[in-house]
Amino acid sequence: MTEANKVAQTAFDAADMEDLTRHLLGLEPDLPLGQQYGVKAEAALTMTGLFSGGVGNRGETRWDGFNAITEYLDYYRGYGNSIVTVGETSEFDTSKVTESRIANSWFGAGASQGEGLRQRAWGLLQLPKKQLAKALEPKVKAS
Repeated sequence: MTEANKVAQTAFDAADMEDLTRHLLGLEPDLPLGQQYGVKAEAALTMTGLFSGGVGNRGETRWDGFNAITEYLDYYRGYGNSIVTVGETSEFDTSKVTESRIANSWFGAGASQGEGLRQRAWGLLQLPKKQLAKALEPKVKAS
């Protein structure tokens, strides 16, 4: 509870959230979020949007950042196998959406154990400001 309260009371802004998102998703440091490769662009834009527009978020604290990542993992990620095609019509199979959400949250990138995004984000968001800034610095690629 003490850790959660500290995270909830620590200021965090949109630039911080973008840095955290870039780090967690392994994004290219020189490309804008919307120009990242593959599904990473959509994931990054969704996560950063949820920081200020997610359920209960105001985009002001580290808790808002953690909530954004959690909401993304639990409600937005992993629906690729949930689309069913019947004839010429494609639609979401709601039971498959639910299965995807649960599987992703429990066993996929959302898992709270190991190297899941949720656990990595929680660990980072508990760091003191200077350590967090250092951890989120873009990695320089060797030429």
